[in-house]
Order: sequence, then C-alpha cells, then structure tokens
Amino acid sequence: MRFDADPIPLQAETLELLERLRTAGRPLPLYGQEPGTAQQAVRAIAELIYEGAAVSVVRRLQYRWFANELARVFCSRTGPALVFQLELVLRKWVAFGLEPDAVQFLLRAIVERFEAEVEPVPAPPGT
Repeated sequence: MRFDADPIPLQAETLELLERLRTAGRPLPLYGQEPGTAQQAVRAIAELIYEGAAVSVVRRLQYRWFANELARVFCSRTGPALVFQLELVLRKWVAFGLEPDAVQFLLRAIVERFEAEVEPVPAPPGT
C-alpha cells in the first residue's frame, strides 16, 4: 500500500479543534505522561465511542491502533508541532482505509474530553 500524502478534507469542527490546539496556552493533560498511561486513557474513551458500532474486529483493531498513535502524539507534543503530527496521523490512517469522518470524530471526541479536564486559567485581577 502506498502512503497517500495528499491532505484529507477536514470538517469545519476538526479545523476549529486544530486551530485551538495550535494556539492553546496550555497543553492537554496527557502531555508529559508515559505513552502507556496516555494510551490507556485514550483507549478508554475511544472504546466507549466505537463500542456499539457495527465494525469488524479487524477494523476495530485499526481504530485502536489509531487511538494509540494519537495518545503517543498527545503525550509528546504541544502547539503547532502537535497539530502537524495530528494531521499526519489522520492522513496515514485514512490511507490505511479508515473512514475520514470517523477518524476526525474520534479525534475531536478524545481531545474535547481531555480539554474538559483542563481548568481554565483565571483572568488577571482588575480585568
């Protein structure tokens, strides 16, 4: 199988998410964790999402591997480097046969779950 380096069409929600990650002042809670720990956290969310889907065992394994790769990126990158790597991971797994809409949905669901765990930075006094 040849890796198709062409970008995949990204949904508006995915583009917004990537822009948020690119400019975020704080990393996701997974940043700096051991890859195995991050993979367990991401896998738990991913399995909840595709648990009820009518997906073959082989395809389910591929989505699990996709989620594991996302976890490795989340624990080692932030800002523009994170977004660059996420775009590559999306392209790679779509080239391997995963559905573009499904991988984008999974990415958004995982990131939004972890963004909810990050406490907002309080506004400076007097503003």
